[in-house]
Amino acid sequence: MANDIILNLTTNEYLDSFTNEELWQQAAKKKLVEMLKKTSDEAKAYERNRFDNKCKNTIYAAHNAICISGERGAGKTVFLRNVENFWKKSLDNKEIDDIFFLEIIDPTLLCNHDEFANVIVAQLYNAVEKRLQSSCIDQCQRNAFYSSLQELANALGKTKEFNDYTGIDKILKYSSGVQIQHRFHDFVEKCIEILHCKAIAIPIDDVDMALDKAFEVLDDVRRLLSCPYIITIISGSLHLYSHMMHVHFQKLAAPIGFIDNDTLKHGRETAQSLAEAYLTKVFPNHQRLPLLPIDDLLPKLKIIEKAPDNSKTFFEYEKVLQGYFYYLCNGEAGSTKWPKPQNAREVTQLIRSLPPSIFNQEKLEEYLWSTFQSWAEQKQDGVAYSNAVSYQHVINHNVEGVFRIEQLLAFSPKQQVDIKFSGSKKNFFKEQLEAIKELSGKVEENKKILNSVFNEDSLVMRSMPPLEFLVGNLFLNNRTIETDENNILKLIYTHCDYYGKLSQQIHNIYFSRAFEILILSILDVTAKEKKNNWDEQLRFILNRPPFYSIHAMNPTKFVDDEDMSDGEDFRTNDEESKDSNESNERNDSISKFAKEIVVWCEKNKERLTELQNKNLIPLLHAVFNKVFTQLHIIRKKSFKLNEDEHLSDIAKRFEYLVINAFASFIKDGIISHANPALTADVSTIRYEDNFKKRDRVLTKNISGLVDFDEIKENKKDKDKDKDKDNEEVNNDDHKKEEDNNNDDIKITSKLLSAIWKHPLFINNDQVGKIFKIGKANNQQINKNKSGQKIDEFKRIKEMILNDYEDFSIYSISLWVAEREIDELQQIIDNLKLDEKFKLYKNEKNVLADNRKKEFPRLYQIIYYHIQDVNKKK
Repeated sequence: MANDIILNLTTNEYLDSFTNEELWQQAAKKKLVEMLKKTSDEAKAYERNRFDNKCKNTIYAAHNAICISGERGAGKTVFLRNVENFWKKSLDNKEIDDIFFLEIIDPTLLCNHDEFANVIVAQLYNAVEKRLQSSCIDQCQRNAFYSSLQELANALGKTKEFNDYTGIDKILKYSSGVQIQHRFHDFVEKCIEILHCKAIAIPIDDVDMALDKAFEVLDDVRRLLSCPYIITIISGSLHLYSHMMHVHFQKLAAPIGFIDNDTLKHGRETAQSLAEAYLTKVFPNHQRLPLLPIDDLLPKLKIIEKAPDNSKTFFEYEKVLQGYFYYLCNGEAGSTKWPKPQNAREVTQLIRSLPPSIFNQEKLEEYLWSTFQSWAEQKQDGVAYSNAVSYQHVINHNVEGVFRIEQLLAFSPKQQVDIKFSGSKKNFFKEQLEAIKELSGKVEENKKILNSVFNEDSLVMRSMPPLEFLVGNLFLNNRTIETDENNILKLIYTHCDYYGKLSQQIHNIYFSRAFEILILSILDVTAKEKKNNWDEQLRFILNRPPFYSIHAMNPTKFVDDEDMSDGEDFRTNDEESKDSNESNERNDSISKFAKEIVVWCEKNKERLTELQNKNLIPLLHAVFNKVFTQLHIIRKKSFKLNEDEHLSDIAKRFEYLVINAFASFIKDGIISHANPALTADVSTIRYEDNFKKRDRVLTKNISGLVDFDEIKENKKDKDKDKDKDNEEVNNDDHKKEEDNNNDDIKITSKLLSAIWKHPLFINNDQVGKIFKIGKANNQQINKNKSGQKIDEFKRIKEMILNDYEDFSIYSISLWVAEREIDELQQIIDNLKLDEKFKLYKNEKNVLADNRKKEFPRLYQIIYYHIQDVNKKK
């Protein structure tokens, strides 16, 4: 396209001259040439009028300075250095010499004792001196030039230099000083005569960076460079100019400490108005030339690395960059938000350091990520920085040692706080305090631990979810687990290193261990070489506090409240501690689960080969943030657990949350954001058929990635799953021929399928209903021999009313038809323990009663539905 602009990576970066296509500010160039032409014509007209007019001694001021404005890095310096080229290439040869361009003056390079006015005069003198040496100039012109230079020098003398004079000599010196404008005007005229031009352009760069000289420079522009023969071209930020002028005038109009508050306020207002008026005079609005912001340029930018026909647009480049550094992420919840360049300088620096072709080269992942880390540090982007540092830690992990997920910067708030990264903006301490306010109890205990580690200055690099706090309703009583204490489900999802007042261990429920096991499994299976000894790794994870729990923030902090007595912290070393009651059964349970993870890794290593050398940290952290933010809902005081909630149920909720989170970040298209896995009734969660019938979120998000029924069947039969997986691997070539979709779509399906078949989730479907949450319930332990009151009827009625808004025979029948027989049989058993059942004495009386009554209506419909299904079988 004709309007394309080019970034040619084959040219040397230090060159400031460009072809027309390589100039990014085409519109500004055209406008500048028009301004120069207009000012040049005005200078010609001024010269004619001055010498035709009888009042030759009268001079005029023309406030025609051109301001090239833009933010830092917008390309102002490069643009300014090409001004002469713009002029020469845009006009006829006859008009080219009308303007003589001086070399660029940079006020930031001036020494402390340099006066800017003297520097301008020196620049003019140097230009004329070269002409005097190379041309035959009339002696009269030479004498006139040096004479005007001497008079100007006398006029520019500092006041303190006049102190050696007295009387009439001192008056004459002051008189010379007030004639500076006339003397400068005469000097410029003599310069123009020798240089054979009509006007002199004086480019001045980086005035806004010379903070201590900014006012001096602009004031010289106002006083001296308003000469009609001078075209002043200044680059800088108008916003910064305005600020510096305001500061200057405020020092004069509102000196702090010397005037009352009312006068001070008035002085500040006056200073602001003076600053605006001053800039309006120095830089008239019609002489301001703003450079286009980078967002307007990038759609036109093309990157040429080698051959012009292989160019890439910036947005094609951006897609490649995001695809590499945010692999598999679809942009949901800002998962591909990267530190974009904010100006032309940053665009050039980024693309030169990470050219398009480098992403296609092999064995450069360490260089790419270290370069991206430097870029993130420059941009003060904590998300990108922590992603890069974390992945480099994964690459360099020693196979011999155990791996801790909190070693990864992206997952460790303590590391992020300790590093004190300049881009850390998120106040982790305040955010966690807000989360603690929502808890269902144990507020002070959680605050105590939080305060021992963090404070109001604890800033983290990125958004982190609420910690897994200690609450009063998420625990297993020791009596609940006494028959199966070494069950792997209990070992993974509970943590206990303190005792209650009755010396009874309280096993609080956390999900960090499960998540850590899953993440490390994924990192292991996608690594080039096996990195984890899973038997050792699993024991290490299970023998310390869950990594994102409040206990892990300070493992030596004791818990002491009404439910838990003072506990002696027996974990003296966070990395080497062992549970005091570790038994052979526990060892066997852990070893068995570790072997299952090893089998899973080996089986998926080849299937997920495409993920090797890919950084999944951005995806894994996005899932982590989403899952643990949702899990915090369970700990809120507004959340009510189901009365029949078991650890197996809540583990299943975690499974659905994780799968839904992965799907929501790797699937293209519309994503549903509801959270049914937490709000669904326990009977819906416990039975996958019920969940599929009622769920409208997970099934929608996984569609096109995995098949719910296939996963369900594979999880039920491990051998069948293994055969099917092997069949899929053997048929990969055939599938490639049939599947014309993008490779990334295929790998996302493989990844999600593998995650869902992880032993962590396979185990959920094998344990059945186990470990009642909360205080020990006689119903679960001794079949209610003590006659404890059971409100099963009330619970079921509320569920039906919630789904159908009435309790009619029709609604109950629909609700019953959606449930598994095992669940319905459990409901019947529980109804028999209900107080209402006791009124009938036996089941025969309930079945004989009128269905107009609610209890027999529910009981009979469930009972006869079970009978009908069993008959069909």
